[in-house]
Amino acid sequence: MIADGPYATSCYSTMLKDTNIDLAVLGEGEITFSQLVGKMLENNGSLPAKDVLRAIPGIVFVDDEEKILKSLKRVFMGEEFETLYANSGQRALELLEQYEVQLIVTDMRMPEMSGLDLLRVVKDKYPRIVRIVLSGYTQVTTLLTAINEGEIYKYITKPWEEEDELKATVHEALEHYDQV
Repeated sequence: MIADGPYATSCYSTMLKDTNIDLAVLGEGEITFSQLVGKMLENNGSLPAKDVLRAIPGIVFVDDEEKILKSLKRVFMGEEFETLYANSGQRALELLEQYEVQLIVTDMRMPEMSGLDLLRVVKDKYPRIVRIVLSGYTQVTTLLTAINEGEIYKYITKPWEEEDELKATVHEALEHYDQV
């Protein structure tokens, strides 16, 4: 439902009451129905993107090559999680500010901000987010630095061999997030 102003708040309130929601889960945790309506009233009838009710995990894929991002979109189409795509480290950080994300999958070699620099920031600002490297860059010292400083969960080489293995790794990483 997309609407603005007091009418929208009234619509949301009626809709939520009609569904018998007693407790909602937002970005910061569980809140009561009245707290949810209060948040909506504070924000002119809507919730900030980070507070949207979420029942599915979010993943950010980061690569400066558009063809890789398109390929990832195809691989993960129809999966039961929200996929977000960024063509730079800076864009990935913007998405992390806006959305609740459990997993980031990034290339290593990108202009302006490398995958390693991105992983360092993500580790510091969002330590719970599981981090995976998907890269064709296999220099051992860089890999070890990424593993040690970015605390990556897995390293996957490009091009990936099997789509099913890539999907399985992403699902395992999301399970890992739930356990941490």
